[in-house]
Amino acid sequence: MSPQHTNGITMIVVVALVVAVLVVAGPRRKHDDEPADLREEVARLGQMVDELQVSVDLLARKVDSLAPESPAPPSDDRADALPPQIEARVEDVDSATGIVILSVGAEDNVKQGMTFYVHRDINYVAQVKVERVYTVKCSARVQPGTGTEEVRPGDRAVSGLSRPQEADPGGDDAGK
Repeated sequence: MSPQHTNGITMIVVVALVVAVLVVAGPRRKHDDEPADLREEVARLGQMVDELQVSVDLLARKVDSLAPESPAPPSDDRADALPPQIEARVEDVDSATGIVILSVGAEDNVKQGMTFYVHRDINYVAQVKVERVYTVKCSARVQPGTGTEEVRPGDRAVSGLSRPQEADPGGDDAGK
């Protein structure tokens, strides 16, 4: 789910919680200060939060299913045409599924199947392959066996044809 959708859904939950608190709390009564009443009120609010979280999860799934993939731009039929190098930032990572959200999308000429090489500072971290492309973001999956570390938000990702070579001060890798 994109951070924009998450922020919107979070705002809905916050507004719903405020309304719920106002409805449940209502006008103050003399006995509202008693600990038993307060515990019951906290329990009711906790249950409402749980119910709202379920609703948020369902809405998030619906939003994800409605988010259209961007159509692929027309391909260049020249055999010698190289894809453009695209630089991105890792915005989010789901370690359980290996899904990474990158800060680039169709507007940046990202295409499904494109490979990005993730770096932290000057160190190679892992390789990810784009699975879904949206207008300004894309989701990619970490490729098994390609990583030296876990991908983290804030890492840099660069598209390319092969794994970048380590810096060679002698220039032996020039042109690769």
